[in-house]
Amino acid sequence: MTRKRRTYTDEFKRDAVKLVTEQRYSMAEAARNLGVHANLLRSWKLRETKVSGETKVRGNKGVRNRCLGKPGIFLLFYCGE
Repeated sequence: MTRKRRTYTDEFKRDAVKLVTEQRYSMAEAARNLGVHANLLRSWKLRETKVSGETKVRGNKGVRNRCLGKPGIFLLFYCGE
């Protein structure tokens, strides 16, 4: 017996991401309430931020320091991976 893969509309995905980004639900709580896996919701969020071109960085999350080879000189860049 084969299992049918569930599909979700783009509107559902956007609304799910808004629960996390705008209404401040935790990723796990939002996923549990929607009946989806947290990793699926996380991938929708990443895709949504790439589409919208957002590069919001909170604190040090998503930011790495890279030394340019000279003492005391660092380059800050966004890690979009």
